[in-house]
Amino acid sequence: LMPGLMGILQSEAAGGSGREGAALAGRAMECVSCIADAVGEENFGRDAAAVMEILMALHARFSQGDEQNFSYLLQACSRIAACMGSAFTPYLEHLMPSIFAYAELDPKLDMVAADGDEGEDDGEAAVMVIKGMGKMRVSINIKALEDKALGFSMISAMAENLKEHFLPYVKRSA
Repeated sequence: LMPGLMGILQSEAAGGSGREGAALAGRAMECVSCIADAVGEENFGRDAAAVMEILMALHARFSQGDEQNFSYLLQACSRIAACMGSAFTPYLEHLMPSIFAYAELDPKLDMVAADGDEGEDDGEAAVMVIKGMGKMRVSINIKALEDKALGFSMISAMAENLKEHFLPYVKRSA
């Protein structure tokens, strides 16, 4: 499996292969990291450097605006960090700024007076009666909230998996 998955990831790192290729690359990242998690450091070790080289190339590319697979990449790195342990430390300096950026996202909670035309309830906004304020339309950016939660989850996973190697990032994490 690994050679085929690596080929998909290399193709995406080399410049992408359109929307369908990007979706396939996201799933390939997920598969590679699940394999790493399943087989452990001893067996994954021979592929770890090559996998991380490709993931770091993808990270550089996704950091410049291609967010479609960024959450797959971060989650894959979390699983691989759990597998590799302290050997994952050199990649932290590249990943942590992105992880902190996710954790610092503002989900833009907004409350405005609800007028007679309430529109559709699309899951991101709801009209409710708030004591002392009347009918209010409360909305939140769900994607930003999910990304923020991913950032916090990643910080927690990195701290748990890398233990003392995470120390340089503890202060910013607090």
